[in-house]
Amino acid sequence: MQEATRGVQAAIGGVLARAQDAGVVAGDVTVEEFFVLVRGVGQAAATMPAAPVTLDRAIEIICRGLAPAR
Repeated sequence: MQEATRGVQAAIGGVLARAQDAGVVAGDVTVEEFFVLVRGVGQAAATMPAAPVTLDRAIEIICRGLAPAR
């Protein structure tokens, strides 16, 4: 399990770095912080199913919060 987690975190790290380089995610967001957010949404969706529109909105809110301050 830990190996799988490390693999997912490595993949997230690549995506996160590209997003930070593009200026769409704040530079101080860490892989660990982003992983917690992604994992939290996944666990919430698995344990308390919600309408797709609700999940889309939750992800939108998370992404807005990750954006750099303007």
